Amino acid sequence: MKVFYKEAYSNNANRLRGYHALEQKVLDKLGHPLISVDAERWMELPDYEKIPSLMHQIREKIDKFQWNQSNSDVIPR
Repeated sequence: MKVFYKEAYSNNANRLRGYHALEQKVLDKLGHPLISVDAERWMELPDYEKIPSLMHQIREKIDKFQWNQSNSDVIPR
């Protein structure tokens, strides 16, 4: 998990930009999935939503990583 500040994200979408996006792609390709956390949004989340939010991101990353490893034609959820 890596925490990024709002300058690392594009203005209209919750998507990393520049070398931050490249860092995430490279680590993913090397088999080290990186979960990115927007520090500003994290601080706005109520405490009871923080862990479920992380679990959701981890689940999505695992599904995507397993799909890329399996050469399957089925697109992950």
